[in-house]
Amino acid sequence: MLPRAVFCTPALVGLHPDEPTEDIVDAAWLLGKPCAVVPCCVFPSLFPHRRARAPAASAAACSDAEAGVLVAAAAAADSGALVVTYPQFMQYLEAKCDGQMQRAYLGMEGRNRVLFWMPPGPAASVGASYGVDVRSADDAGGVYDETSAC
Repeated sequence: MLPRAVFCTPALVGLHPDEPTEDIVDAAWLLGKPCAVVPCCVFPSLFPHRRARAPAASAAACSDAEAGVLVAAAAAADSGALVVTYPQFMQYLEAKCDGQMQRAYLGMEGRNRVLFWMPPGPAASVGASYGVDVRSADDAGGVYDETSAC
């Protein structure tokens, strides 16, 4: 069950959201809402299901230093290793939304990589097309769904 605010907002955004980073991306994908996250911490012990995947972006699209990290992370991806590094986590998230996540950089120090996704065409619930129950139980005794007024 999702909170009502998730249905009523036009986009889901997380700036250094820690543990809910992946949940923000997954909820946006299921509801067909744009999302943007600036991932920070990886928390590998809390998320042992995360396995490294092949990189979504080519090394040519990155700086030299970042390209080296992508190559090293790609080698780990071949083994399905646990996601433990920031580059692996970025690649893991980039593979979500059918590989349609995009990357940009914010003009600030520190973790400044933003991953974002825009649904193609009009917003429509991807989750509903997969038979996923995208309802909220914010109202005591009632069910709130994406067709209800906000």
